[in-house]
Amino acid sequence: MVRAESGYYRRDVIADTVAAKAWFSVTVRMNPAVTKAIASIPDTSWTTIKYPNAIWDAEQERWVSEAQVAETGFTAFTSHPKKRQVQSRLVVRRVQRLNPAAKQGQDELFTMWRHHGFVTNPTRTAVAADWGYPRLRRTPTVTTRSSSRSSPS
Repeated sequence: MVRAESGYYRRDVIADTVAAKAWFSVTVRMNPAVTKAIASIPDTSWTTIKYPNAIWDAEQERWVSEAQVAETGFTAFTSHPKKRQVQSRLVVRRVQRLNPAAKQGQDELFTMWRHHGFVTNPTRTAVAADWGYPRLRRTPTVTTRSSSRSSPS
């Protein structure tokens, strides 16, 4: 499994991860392709999530207790030949801007919302990737209500 910040959003890193048959989750940098993909997500696809504890947003200098998430199919690295492009899912979290007027002149979607996206494998979940590699397999810890004992890990 590979999880990385946007500095690792590079074709070679993600292509090597895919070649190794590993699961990946890499933050994307906002570029025209990412912006276009986010803009193509229908309003009905966004799901509101509420945080049990608010999160401090330093850019907006406020506490955030809710966001919206959605995903779309995404082809990464389209400037490369087709065989070197990477098919993935783009998962996006968006938070409503405190002062949308400060972003005048931009597309309305990006005026009202601040977006954070990451690309991930199209068919594998983190759990599936974890259980797909024998060296990573381990006995899950299970706690029942009637017993405080857990299975060994």
